Amino acid sequence: ILIKLTHAILGAGWSSLYSMVMFSHRGSNGQSWHQDCPPEDQSQFNLNRLVYSMDIDASTGGEVLVMPGTHRQGPISVGDIDEDFPQQITLSPKKGTLILIHGHLWHRVLPAVGSHRASTNYRCCPAGAAADITDICVYRNMRYQFSTSTVIEERLP
Repeated sequence: ILIKLTHAILGAGWSSLYSMVMFSHRGSNGQSWHQDCPPEDQSQFNLNRLVYSMDIDASTGGEVLVMPGTHRQGPISVGDIDEDFPQQITLSPKKGTLILIHGHLWHRVLPAVGSHRASTNYRCCPAGAAADITDICVYRNMRYQFSTSTVIEERLP
C-alpha cells in the first residue's frame, strides 16, 4: 500500500532514499522548526513517510507540529527555533499511523516527556531529485550540512 500511495503522490520514477528510526529518551529536546531540504527549487524535495509504532500524545511528548501550506512558501523564516505559531497544527499519531510530510514543509517535534518516543521515517523523492536532497537542512537559525557536520549558513534576525 505504501508503494502505491507513494507512486500516486510522486509519480513514476520516484526513488527510495533511506529509512531511519527516530528514537528519543525522556527529556530529549525534540526537534526545532525546520525544512528537510533547501526549498528554493520547488521541484527538488523529499517526502517523509513516518510510521508510528506507538501512540504519541501529551503523556509521551514528541508530538509533531506542522505549518500547513508552508511547503509552497520558500525558506522558513528566521526567528525563535521553538516559537509557537497560531496556525500550527499538532499531530498526535496513534500506533500504526502513517504521516506524510513534504520536505519543504515547516515542521518540528516536541520534547519527549514519557519514557521514550519512536517513529520510523522512510524517506523518498520524486524522479529528478538529487539522491542527497536531505544533506542540507534549513532551520530558523541556520542551514546545516549533515555530510560535513557543519553549519553552512548562520541565519540571524
